[in-house]
This record gives sequence, structure tokens and C-alpha cells, in this order.
Amino acid sequence: MTVVNPWSLVLPISRAEQIVETLVNAFREIADAPAPDVSFDDGETAISKRLTRHLQTLLPDTLVSGFWDFEVSTVKSDMSDSRRLDITYGTVVQDTHNVRFIFECKKLYGVTDTRAKQYRRRYLEEGVRRFVIGSYAPDQPVAFMIGYVDPKGVGAVKATTASMAQGNAVIELGLRAYDKGRYHEAPPRQFAKHAVMETHHLRSLPLRDITLYHLELGFPTEGKAKARKR
Repeated sequence: MTVVNPWSLVLPISRAEQIVETLVNAFREIADAPAPDVSFDDGETAISKRLTRHLQTLLPDTLVSGFWDFEVSTVKSDMSDSRRLDITYGTVVQDTHNVRFIFECKKLYGVTDTRAKQYRRRYLEEGVRRFVIGSYAPDQPVAFMIGYVDPKGVGAVKATTASMAQGNAVIELGLRAYDKGRYHEAPPRQFAKHAVMETHHLRSLPLRDITLYHLELGFPTEGKAKARKR
């Protein structure tokens, strides 16, 4: 089987949106549970692992056939820069095409938090940029960034756009401008139900350009969490 590029040629957008919706709904189920076993205080790895486990248990009960996996190893074609993909979804389409969805996950704090700037930088340098240089998804035209957001962090994902436009970030991230000179599109052209924006990145040959859809998955406020525990 070959990895299709772009997968949109063989996978209907409605099916692709269903896959993303399954992930978002699964996150809400574990984050909003009456006695959640995961919280924003957990590390990114722990949150992603718990989410993937839940997705794997849901699979038989959903219309989304395929498989979810956690920390899948990946390496560049020249066998350099070994990395692990946080969450992946794979499926076979038309019995011939192996299609993968790749989700890279980072924690983000609200803009007023003293840690916000540091975590925005990690989101861009250890998340977005690794897609740009081909450490992640070298064969994919589309992938996803997930921002796990603290209870006061609504809007933290979109706030990363200010950092993207500063200094050399536009060049380092290979950002392509949209209308009016903006380097993001909000709402995005696809996956608008769950993604807050999209960014398009130019990559060096032989890699093809990639579009990233940015999702914001927020943990409930402290008040709501206490109410559920009563």
C-alpha cells in the first residue's frame, strides 16, 4: 500500500471531519467526566496517552473505522531526526490506500499567565516547525496541531498567531500569507466546526507544502470541576 498525497483525493471531507470530531468528542468525554482521571496539570504525554486509550475503546462503537495510536515513531527519509508522533489515526481507503491523520499536542496557558509566552514558543518550535522541516508528516499535505488549554486559556491557540508574525518566525515556519497579509485563516476553510484556524507552510523540496489545522481543547473551569464532584 502507498501513502496517498493528498489523502483528500481518496477520502471524502465528510469522513475526514468525522475523524476529527471523534477525537474532539472523546476529549470532552474524559475532560468533563464526573470524576476525571486526567487534568491540565498532567503532562502533555499523559493527556495524549489517556485520550488515545479512550479513542481506542470507542472505536468499535463509532462509524470511524481504522485505528488510533500513540507515540508512533517516525524518521526522515535519510534516517535522521527520529521523532515520536503524539496521536495518529490510520485507515485503509478503497482497499488500496493507507491514509494517516497526525495530531501533535502541546499545552498552552492563557495570555495573562506568566508561562504563556514560553509555551507558545514550544507550540511553534517543537510543534509547528517540526512539520515544516519534515520531522513530522513528511508525506502528508495536511496535519493537525492540538493546544491543550488551561481553564483560563480560551483563545490561547489563536494567540500564537502574534508570535508567528514576529522576527524571523515567518521565514522559519515557511508561512504563506493569506488575504490582507495575514499568516493564518480563521475560521479555516475546512474542519471549521472544531479547528480555530489554519496555517499553510512552504517546505523545502522534495517535501510538499503542508496545511496545519489548529484545534483548541480546553479543560473545564475549576468551578465546573468542583460541581461535577459533588
